[in-house]
Amino acid sequence: MFRRFRMVGTLVLIALLALASTAYAVPSVPLHTQEFSKKVSAERIYQHAAKLADRDDARIAGFEGERRAADYIEQELKKYGLKVERQVFPFLAFLDRGSEVQVVEPEPKSRIAAVFLLAALLTDVIARRLVGDWFRVSEWAPHSALTSLLASILILGVTYQAIVYAAVRLLVYNTEEFDERMDGIVYGTVAGLGVATMLNLYFVLANEGVALGPGVVNTVTTALAAASFGGLQGWFMAEAKFEHKPFWWVPLGFALSTVLNGLFSWLIGEVSAAGLRVDPWRSLALGLAVALVAFLVLAALMRRTTQVTLRRSS
Repeated sequence: MFRRFRMVGTLVLIALLALASTAYAVPSVPLHTQEFSKKVSAERIYQHAAKLADRDDARIAGFEGERRAADYIEQELKKYGLKVERQVFPFLAFLDRGSEVQVVEPEPKSRIAAVFLLAALLTDVIARRLVGDWFRVSEWAPHSALTSLLASILILGVTYQAIVYAAVRLLVYNTEEFDERMDGIVYGTVAGLGVATMLNLYFVLANEGVALGPGVVNTVTTALAAASFGGLQGWFMAEAKFEHKPFWWVPLGFALSTVLNGLFSWLIGEVSAAGLRVDPWRSLALGLAVALVAFLVLAALMRRTTQVTLRRSS
């Protein structure tokens, strides 16, 4: 009897579980929602996305494209019998008055390295021997301020800027890589840095090390100045190539860069001559001023060159 009661109880429990499962399986969503979901398909989704994305300004907030997109979405939702409410509210938006992004091809690293190394090599092989062994500038230039200034411009400035010109002209000027105005500034700056690297190395070796304060300022200022003078000369070279400037255009750029370079070398000459055992800050300050002026001029030329390139490419 007990066994029969237990069997009946088991059957009742199974029946209850079956009913519970059946009740749980019944969908709780309304019937019209089920019919709506049956109409959803990948093809319909793609058609709507294509419709909304067929214009560049299809969904830019605050513009005509947004209104057209909202109208389309409202119409489609009403086709399914849905009630649509549109709410309007103020917000801040960017007004595009014309902008663009231009991807400029970077210069090959191998070409950059070649220009830098050639300028450094020419400075070591030619400049040091020309200035020290042939002209012996250190023996007679310090006799007066005038002879020092003339030596700085006509020997140092001419030599260093000639090296910049040679490095750019020999390696990149007539190649396919030199295909826009900015290339002149880039390669001229790199050549100037090659010259500055060797000059700073000579400076440290000649003084058997440097005092930390003025030494750092001197090396940084020399690098900034040489790079700016080289970039300025490179700009003149690029303008001559792409704008068909008169024959005197490149010599003019060479002369201007040479004078600035010579003036800079003359102003910081006190530091090298004294071996950093005197107060060098006045000369360093004046040299830094020349370097900064050249850099600001170069920055303005870079901005102008970029604007011209973008304007002509559009």
